[in-house]
Amino acid sequence: MQFLMGSWVRNVIESGYHMEFSSTPRSGLMRVNPISQNSDERTALEKEIYGLLEKRAIHLIHPGHS
Repeated sequence: MQFLMGSWVRNVIESGYHMEFSSTPRSGLMRVNPISQNSDERTALEKEIYGLLEKRAIHLIHPGHS
């Protein structure tokens, strides 16, 4: 079991974690959050988003693409 767990962890590190769904989620269910009117909050949020993009922890999804 330890060997199998080690290979699973290595795979997640190398390829990332992929969530498994029983069916494809409907795109219309995505919640859109309003953009803050406070410039300090907006700047902090954008900084965090760019940091996650640079780390490749998240990636952009363009409308109409999956």
